[in-house]
Order: sequence, then C-alpha cells, then structure tokens
Amino acid sequence: MTVTEDGGWCWFQDPRAVRHRGTHDRTYVGWITRYGDVRVGQYDHDDGDVTTTTLHVDYERDDHDNPTIAVRPDGRLVVFYTKHGGRAVNYRISTRPESVAGFEPERTIEPGPDPSVTYPNPRWIDGDLHLLLRNDGSVVDVVSPDGGETWTDQRELVSTGGEGWCVYAKVSRARDGEVHLGLTHAMGGGNDPHRHVYHAHYDGDALRTSDGTVLGRVSEGSLSASIYDTTAVFDSELTGDDAWIWDCSTAGGAPQLVYSQLVSDDDHRYRYARWSGDGWDDELLCHGGRYIVAGADNDERYYSGGVVLDHDEPGVCFASVGSHDSSALVRFERVDDDSQGEHGGWRREQVADAGTQNVRPMVPWNSHPELGVCWMRGEYTHYAPWYSDDDGAAFRTAVVGDGVE
Repeated sequence: MTVTEDGGWCWFQDPRAVRHRGTHDRTYVGWITRYGDVRVGQYDHDDGDVTTTTLHVDYERDDHDNPTIAVRPDGRLVVFYTKHGGRAVNYRISTRPESVAGFEPERTIEPGPDPSVTYPNPRWIDGDLHLLLRNDGSVVDVVSPDGGETWTDQRELVSTGGEGWCVYAKVSRARDGEVHLGLTHAMGGGNDPHRHVYHAHYDGDALRTSDGTVLGRVSEGSLSASIYDTTAVFDSELTGDDAWIWDCSTAGGAPQLVYSQLVSDDDHRYRYARWSGDGWDDELLCHGGRYIVAGADNDERYYSGGVVLDHDEPGVCFASVGSHDSSALVRFERVDDDSQGEHGGWRREQVADAGTQNVRPMVPWNSHPELGVCWMRGEYTHYAPWYSDDDGAAFRTAVVGDGVE
C-alpha cells in the first residue's frame, strides 16, 4: 500500500511508525515531504481508511526532520520533530485519543544552552516520557513526568570524549524499564570517517555497559560517559573499515544490533550482532551493495540502502540491497533449527523487486500483518535541496508498506 506519494525520513529517530490498539486498531506513520511539510497519518486496520494531517508547513526541506510518535496512556498522540541541527524540539499533542484529525498548538523544548538538536526518540520508561536525541554531538535525554506537559533540563548521556564531531545513536524500544543504545562515533559529516559500533543500556538513571557495569548515574551527577567507555561491538581499528549503526532491538530479550560495514563506497556490508550474555556474536548478514545517493561527487556516499530489525520478532531483519539506480528489499530470518535445512544461517525472502530504489525500511512497532514493513520507494539523491533541480529536497520518494508474516 502507498502511505503517501511524497515522503521521506532519516533512520536515526523512531518510532516513525507505530501500531496502537485501543478503541481502534490503527498504525500511525510520520514523514517529511520534499518541500518541508511535517505530516502524520493513520491507517485504520478495521475499515482501511487513511487520514493525514500536516503539523507544520514548510518547516525545513531536509529528511532529518521527519517526526516521531509517542502514544500517551490516555490514547492521545505526542508527535516530535526538529530541524537538522535546530535550536529546539517542536511537538504537538493530538486533541483526541487515537486520532490524527486535530492537534493542539505547537510547543517547544529547548534542551540546553547553545542547542543543536536532531533525531528525537520518545520512549516510556517507568511511566515517564523520555526524549532521547542528539544535541551538540552528544546523546542527551529530557524527561516529562506528565506525558509531554512539562520537561526537565537535558541530561547528557554519551559524549564524543572530546574527539571528532558527534555520536550517532539508535535507541531500542523500552522493555523492562530500560532502553538499549547502538552507537557510532563520527569524525565529521558527509564522507568523513564514521568509526566503530558500540553498545550501552540506560534505565532512566544509570548508563551501563553490555555486561552491566555502571558508567554513571543521572542521580549522582556522574554522567556523561565517553563513547569509548561503552562496549565495543565492531572495532574499526582492527578491520580498517568504517561502520555506521542502523538499528538496535531487544526483541526476545537479548540485545541485537545491525549496522553497515563500509569497506568502500561501492562495498557496503550489513552485519548482525547479538549479545550472548558473555560477549557479542557478530556475523555478516549480506552484501548491501553500494551507496544510494546519485553521483560520485555526492558528499553522502556512506548512505546505504539500509538494514533494520523487527522490534517484536528476534532475529528478523529487513535490508535494502542494491545501489542508487535500483535496490531490492529483502526480509531475513535467523534459522538455527536443523529441520529448516539452513542450520546457523538466514532464510531470505524478497519483499520488493529492484525495479526502482527501495530504501530505508522501518518495521512499525507492534506491527499489523497487513502493514509489516514500511520503506521509501522512488528516487533518492540527497537529503536536502543541494542536489535538486528545484527548491525541494533531492528525494522524490513515496512511503509505502507491505504485509509480511
């Protein structure tokens, strides 16, 4: 199904799509148009109706600005969005439960002095609404005890350690009172080195390594921690290859990560890592192909088609495999049972053919069988207008979805 004919998103903020079952059974999806309108839609699984609302017109023409969605206990939606390196987080709260038909006026969170914010990730931890995001290169957290009405000052969790440009983070769904973080250290933007993959977990107070060692606590004022104090999963120094985190999940209980190993511009490899309790088991998932942006002079040749996890089913991944010209979307499922005939391997199923670009998949949280995965389909050239032939951002993509069981 087509969610929207004009929509795009980055991959560092989630949930971009979430299913909620209350009075209704609906999946909510957020996106940014190529002309900078922030939009959110709902698909009703009972009657098939689609409703779309524009939250902010001409916000910024940049796919980093796509919104993320939290559902409050009263069923009202809280939708967050930021400009790319903006001074504040903007958000709106729906006027009715389980509906995108109307929203209260836009509100603002200014997380700290001299902010440069991107990538809002809302999570519920022990009844509080946490908003994890990047600010001035670090991973920070602001907290609302009342569902988005008021907010604390920011808490810095993970920093660059004084080196490089920023920390990229993928945040798992909250389970058992904590979230897990997959991390990469970028030396700069664009095609500058993106080094290593790390892991940590956070319960709203303590930040811990994979084995549970406490790196610091908000309550004690002993955070932030350097990214280099967290647990290494992929070491760029050992391989000589760059890497970039793509997703982090705790489906089934054990933390899992997927990321791209960037051997060269034309050789992006997707890897899957799972915490065993004693260490990280890391393996090649598949060869992902080459960068998806158009032109060898483009400054985003580390943009892979994308690989993500199902946050409800352990060992299930979706990967975009191909190049700028065309890419297929493939579902992978970990197979450990001899009766399947693929012991220790992966069963793969093609979801979308490579007739065009099928990139940046995302599995809606608590997904419905008829909307098991969403992704961008069309032509992706760049995230902003710089490589465009008009004043819109240089992606001409629809957001689409398909049923996967």
